[in-house]
Amino acid sequence: MSHRRRPHATGPPPPPEKGGGGTPPQSPGKAPWPERRVLVLALAFRAVNALLVRTYFNPDEHWQCLEVAHRVAFGYGHVTWEWKRGLRSYLHPLIFAALYKSLAFLHLDTPWFMVMAPRLLQSVFAAYGDLYLYKLCKLIFSEHVAQWTLFSQLVNWFMFFCITRTLSNSLETVLTVAGLYYWFIAIESSKGISALSKLQ
Repeated sequence: MSHRRRPHATGPPPPPEKGGGGTPPQSPGKAPWPERRVLVLALAFRAVNALLVRTYFNPDEHWQCLEVAHRVAFGYGHVTWEWKRGLRSYLHPLIFAALYKSLAFLHLDTPWFMVMAPRLLQSVFAAYGDLYLYKLCKLIFSEHVAQWTLFSQLVNWFMFFCITRTLSNSLETVLTVAGLYYWFIAIESSKGISALSKLQ
C-alpha cells in the first residue's frame, strides 16, 4: 500500500540571523533623531565654533582663498606666484568672492563682517558635513553608532580648530563625506545591496 507524502506547509520565513545583511538593527530605546534637528544643532554649534576660533593657523586660509577672493571681488589685493601663473583653480575662492560682493551690495563690507562672514559661511558647510557624517554612519551601522559618531565629531578638538577655517581642505572634507554617503546610496539603489553587507 503506497502512502502519499503530504506537501510541506508553507509558513512565514524564518527571521534573519543576527549579523546578516539587510537593514542594520537599531539599538533598543534609540529613536532616530530627525535630520532637521541634527542640522539645526550642527548649524548652531559650528556658528559658535566660527566665532570662538580667532587664531592664525595656516597661511593658505588667507593667501589661497580670501586674498584671492578679495582681489576678484574688489580688484585689488595680493596674490602669490602660483595664481599669477595659473596653477590653481579659482573655484574655491569664487565662493567667497560672491560673499564679498554680497556684503558690498548690502553695505555690510565693514572690517568685522569681512573677517567673520567667510568663517560663518564655512561654518554652514561644516554643519552640513556633520549632518552627512551622521547620515552615513546611520546608513552603514545604526542610529546608536551615528549619534555617538556625531558627538565625537563635535567634541574633536582638531575639527573644532580647523573645520570653520577657509581652507580648501575644510570644504573638501565636507564634500568627501557627502560624496561617500551618496556613493553608498547609489550602490544600494542599483544593486540592492545593503550598506552593512558590503562591510562584511
